[in-house]
Amino acid sequence: MSKRTLWLFVACLCCVTILSPLQAQAVDFSQKYGRGKLFLRKGLYIDAIRELYQAVAKTSRGQKHFGAHYYLAIAYYRIGDITRAMRALTKGKKLTKKKSHVQRADQLIAQIKVLFGKLRIIPEVDPEEVGPLKIKIRTKTPFSHAQKRRTYRILSSRWQKKGILADGKPFYLPKGEYYVEIALPQCLVYGLTLGPAIMRSVSISGTDYSVALKKKASCECPGGQKPKKLNNGKLTCECPSGTVWSQKRQRCEIPKTAGGGGVSPVLIGAIVGGVVVVGGGVAAGLLLYTSATAPVTVNVNGNVSFGAK
Repeated sequence: MSKRTLWLFVACLCCVTILSPLQAQAVDFSQKYGRGKLFLRKGLYIDAIRELYQAVAKTSRGQKHFGAHYYLAIAYYRIGDITRAMRALTKGKKLTKKKSHVQRADQLIAQIKVLFGKLRIIPEVDPEEVGPLKIKIRTKTPFSHAQKRRTYRILSSRWQKKGILADGKPFYLPKGEYYVEIALPQCLVYGLTLGPAIMRSVSISGTDYSVALKKKASCECPGGQKPKKLNNGKLTCECPSGTVWSQKRQRCEIPKTAGGGGVSPVLIGAIVGGVVVVGGGVAAGLLLYTSATAPVTVNVNGNVSFGAK
């Protein structure tokens, strides 16, 4: 082999070594981008986000590609993640000088601003101590707009089951009026407040709505349960000894014994107007607690006696 041939061989090898990763990356972007748009058209938004995110985050072409960011924003918009949708749109606008591209992004941004407002939760406690804050939201009136209905359905489930990080950053919600409360057991310790008062409802409009998260109880244990501190220092609700929680009736009850001849359920809870309703055939005493009275004992005959407070 001559020197000339050897040098040509080495040069070709270098070209292959350099170009192969670039070609592979180009193919990878095209695949991710194409599949992402396909999933988006089919309404498979989570799959579309996976493909498009990899296209914009892991390929050099995708990082500079307006279309990838725009379609990623649409996918985020469809699943109610408006914060990420706005972020992708803002970045996408910076990547293009085409007027048509900018107009498409501005149209979606304008639609978001028409349909959504911001709720900002300002923590006056350590967010890491609180952890994911689980919040229950409920609309006062149903939404007529399909995207608002879809987003509300997704967010209300996500906020209650997974929670949110209350770090002062704004959250997008469909414009409207809501009932809002922190879920058990976190509400035994924390509350959302407007000034000194616990906030129970919120109106989301075109301006930011800000509330404070304070170490201030905003609920009580339901159905006769009492607060109990766990080993990790957090509170939970638990029925008094000898009773169990009835998921159906949402209250503490004395369990029935096997065979049907045992104890009937007795409601554990607050006494309304000084009257305690006791189920028939009670075969055991039960201690009732209220926040405003002394302990109350119900004996086997159904008589009520008040102990020392």
